[in-house]
Amino acid sequence: MLHIDLSGEQVTKIRFALSPMAETSMVLLAATRRPLRSRLSSTTWLVIKEHRLEYLAALCRGRPSYLPSFMAPLPSGYEPDVEDQLHAIATTPARRVADEMSAFFTEGGEFTHRRPVSDKVLLRVHGAGRLSQRDPQSLAQRIADELACFWNQLMTRQWSNIRSHLEAEVSRQADTVVRHGWVAAFPNMHPSLSWREGGLAIDTPCDGRIFWSRSLILLPSVHAHRPGLFADIHKQRDTALTYPAGQMETAPAAADRPLGQVLGRTRLALLKSLGLARTTAELAEMHTLTAGSISYHLTRLHTAGLVHRQRRGRSVYYRRSSQADLLIHGVGD
Repeated sequence: MLHIDLSGEQVTKIRFALSPMAETSMVLLAATRRPLRSRLSSTTWLVIKEHRLEYLAALCRGRPSYLPSFMAPLPSGYEPDVEDQLHAIATTPARRVADEMSAFFTEGGEFTHRRPVSDKVLLRVHGAGRLSQRDPQSLAQRIADELACFWNQLMTRQWSNIRSHLEAEVSRQADTVVRHGWVAAFPNMHPSLSWREGGLAIDTPCDGRIFWSRSLILLPSVHAHRPGLFADIHKQRDTALTYPAGQMETAPAAADRPLGQVLGRTRLALLKSLGLARTTAELAEMHTLTAGSISYHLTRLHTAGLVHRQRRGRSVYYRRSSQADLLIHGVGD
């Protein structure tokens, strides 16, 4: 059980906010949970691999259900600007970055991973951990840059719909607060939340007590699957609590669905990867599929005139055709 102590004055400062970077963190966390082959997970990993977001990849392969808190800056207002949040991440104090990354990458002094990973991944993860201690400011800047890329590639097209969904959730909870108070509002947000002993109790396997928070910021999230905290381990700021606000499909974007239903999700994902010429081996690694499965789908796409193939030495390279370009651009890629 976690408990957040809240005095009468602190209760008067509880507020809701919409946080683009907190929602982005929830998407990244969702990609680490099973089923790992889900639509959201597949699309998230596709973006990470296509754009070589190595630090986000390392973080997503780290400890389960947790990301460093500095990746979701506490909103100063109701809906902070994305660029302001990215700037806050890039300029996070070096000591905080080092401490949070150290807590993230080590447990008993060693990196622990949730499933078997390759030597290449381990080197990348350990490299990020070492950089967090050697040059934490540089790491913060790199993470901010990768988050900006991830936001532009996956989140920006969907944020308007997500924001509308979250706005409705805030209105619903605000009505509960006005009519029945916070005692009724907290369990209405999630069954694991309750008012107990002068504060907010969170039913979780972890035990702890937060008594230093200035107040509480409530962040409804489309992609959160349970309540989670973003807290400054230096104990000088508010605490933010994310909680599930009802599920809403995020990836691919709504405009992708008709084409995805015709081609199938795998073939649509392959077409999106073929803006550059690639081999079956490269595609298999990017999409975590067998070479045989990739070859099967590429043969069907080639027969339909959606990909061209060209032999270079011993390798065969595939690239989507102009017809496929029109289809992809037509669904908002």
